[in-house]
Amino acid sequence: MREFLLRACVLTGLAYAGLMTASAAQNPCPPHWVETCVTQPILGDITCPGQGEIPDRCVGAVVVSASVAPSSGGSMQTVDDSGCGNPPGSPTPVPISPVTGWSIYAAPPGTTPTGGSGSTANLTVIHGGTVVVHFTNYAKLTSPPCGPWEELKSCKNYPLRVFEVVDLTPDLPPKSGPSGNPPQYNYCIQDADLTITATPVPSVAASELPACWTVTVSEGSGPVTIVDKLTARLSLRYSKYFRITCTAGTSSKSVIIMVGCPDESVTLVQALCGPDRYGAIAHVCFDCGAWVKEDVTKGPDTCPPYSTGYGGSPLPLDGGCREDYILNLGNPQNVGNCQDTTYQTVHVGPTEGTVNACTYYNTQTITVNQSTRTVTTSVSGSAYAQTSCHF
Repeated sequence: MREFLLRACVLTGLAYAGLMTASAAQNPCPPHWVETCVTQPILGDITCPGQGEIPDRCVGAVVVSASVAPSSGGSMQTVDDSGCGNPPGSPTPVPISPVTGWSIYAAPPGTTPTGGSGSTANLTVIHGGTVVVHFTNYAKLTSPPCGPWEELKSCKNYPLRVFEVVDLTPDLPPKSGPSGNPPQYNYCIQDADLTITATPVPSVAASELPACWTVTVSEGSGPVTIVDKLTARLSLRYSKYFRITCTAGTSSKSVIIMVGCPDESVTLVQALCGPDRYGAIAHVCFDCGAWVKEDVTKGPDTCPPYSTGYGGSPLPLDGGCREDYILNLGNPQNVGNCQDTTYQTVHVGPTEGTVNACTYYNTQTITVNQSTRTVTTSVSGSAYAQTSCHF
């Protein structure tokens, strides 16, 4: 009986061992697959222009650009972390989509637009100043295994100077003006040079202004010296007309300079009716000019003793005026009815050597009327005056 039970146990153990062997063959080591990030994405650098890498501009269209390096996505693969020794899956890419944009960091008022996409800012700048643009490059991942991940790279350009011409002004006070558009400054001839200076924003020396900044003489006569991009100089010693223009991009300033002859005025300050001379003493004045020369030619003359013409030498003006003697010698009671006419040419200039810069023509007449017993003296032409006295 005991032997029977022992054989039964052996048979049962063999059967169980066989069953277990069959079960293990049907169920090997189970894998556990997971996704893992192999390489992280790399966002490309963004680089802005540095000092000296972008030239100065003038107001108007202004372009500022940044350079963007290529970005690279990450990669992922599946691996078995069960320890069963299964090989990993092939890597697959994890793409990223970088977004590049820009915004105004600093700029003169009125600059448009204030921001946009891409790596190039196309701006309209209407006032002078400095422009700084902030560029960005940004990307992110929200899903595993390589996310969540995000990165931002940015830069600002070295301050870009944008120039505007805001003023164009002569250095000497004018006789009249400014008036009109463009403003006109009226000057009297004088022994001086006029300097016209432009004002830039930002304020810099002439040597720092860009090629888009110009000074030109657009019309006129006579020599003008363009000293530099801020300064023009001209002589006021002769009558002339100039229009000078300074341009910087869409900004421009012009002035008109008119250099003219002085105004002449004649005042007959004393009428003379004898006994040894008759006519008048005149004050001839000019509102500018320092030297004068008079030439007189004989006209119709019926008053003895008969006048003759003469030519004068340059004389300095005293306070802008000189005395002129419009006279005949003798007593008007002894000449009868008569008229003496002379033609006067007056030259005025700022210096003795330029006394012929301006010329004036006058007719001077002395009339003796025995019926009314009067002597009438008159000046007509560039100026007009008349006086009379009784004898």
